[in-house]
Amino acid sequence: VKLYEMGRAQDAWFITMEYVVGKDFQQKFGAHATLSRETMEPANDAEHSVSAKLLTAFYDLACGVHAIHRAGMLHRDLKPTNALVGDNGRVVVLDFGLVREIAGNNLLTQDGTVAGTPAYMPPEQAVGDKLSEASDWYAFGAMLYEAISGVLPIEGRNINTLLQRKLREDPSPLENGAPAEVLALCMQLLARDPARRPSGSKVLEVLAAATGA
Repeated sequence: VKLYEMGRAQDAWFITMEYVVGKDFQQKFGAHATLSRETMEPANDAEHSVSAKLLTAFYDLACGVHAIHRAGMLHRDLKPTNALVGDNGRVVVLDFGLVREIAGNNLLTQDGTVAGTPAYMPPEQAVGDKLSEASDWYAFGAMLYEAISGVLPIEGRNINTLLQRKLREDPSPLENGAPAEVLALCMQLLARDPARRPSGSKVLEVLAAATGA
């Protein structure tokens, strides 16, 4: 999302940014969880290529995440409500309140607490380990898994249960709903070991091939 200016009024700082008319990923794709792996075509002409739109949006989102990393930063709170699809089809990444430098102390907030959204948080973020680009890609993978299957990769009755399950368990394999290479990529992104997750370049390569970008 574009930032325009920063200013100060009396005792408060403020920023202005563009207003993007559109829907977040949860609103846009939450009701269209199933893709056609064989044809990648909609069930009928009235529903215009939902699966192709979803994969294209995730490719565009991957470009945004990759750009953040190339700038030396981590987002640290990727989730469906922090990615917006504009009415013109443009994907923007929102909410940079938890952004930190990759090279710095990128786990803690200023008050010394761990921040993030547990449902999309990688295991290393939950236990207080240093974060890397792979941490954002885990969250990206959780978003993709949810969009394809309609459920989160790991669920829990409360935050503690959820985080403990992330440390001990792998998500159930995705067996349909998208091209095989996309399903494989999604599962690889959700590896508990950050070193086993694909790089941003690999994510872009697979999604570009799937969308014809």
